[in-house]
Amino acid sequence: MKKKLLFLICILIYTISHSQHLKVDLIFNDGQVLEGFGMVTKNGKIKFRISTEDEPDTWTFLMVKGVTFYHYEKVINFEYIKTNKRQKPLLLEVVSYGKVNLYIKSKKPVYIEIKNLNLNLNNNISVNPFFILSLLENNETLYVKRENEEIATKLSGRFRKKSLLYFKDCPEVIEIFSTKEYLKYKIIDIVNEYNFYCSND
Repeated sequence: MKKKLLFLICILIYTISHSQHLKVDLIFNDGQVLEGFGMVTKNGKIKFRISTEDEPDTWTFLMVKGVTFYHYEKVINFEYIKTNKRQKPLLLEVVSYGKVNLYIKSKKPVYIEIKNLNLNLNNNISVNPFFILSLLENNETLYVKRENEEIATKLSGRFRKKSLLYFKDCPEVIEIFSTKEYLKYKIIDIVNEYNFYCSND
């Protein structure tokens, strides 16, 4: 399995220079939206162009809030989010929206489109080439953020302790952590529980 993943990653890396920009919506800080084609660079900048014939321009958090990718039938949202007072905002993928939003940062993201490539690891597993690297363990960092918060909170690592502090205003979530039952939950499950039970508080 790991050998197949490494082989597929090599294919992805080789294909980067030949890949086309995906259809996107560029979302400005003032709420305006510009349709075009784009991709995300490894340093979190957005390459964007109106048409495939244009030369791409580079955009950052200084002017845009984020970008929405349209990849086949999937819609994938990215937003610039501050994770540290001393650092610039990071471009994070939005996993879920609610009173608390959940974001993900992949350590080795590859945002490209590969055409005519069927990635089947076996008869039961079909892999989306857009986020092949997200299958690797320990390759992601998760953040949560309320609308009124300036800095997102990292939940990856010391999950129980951080969750008890961050979700302390929600008895239903706190109850989950009162027993070993919380070990069955993923971070997205906890966020969904919070948004379901405590979003109106």
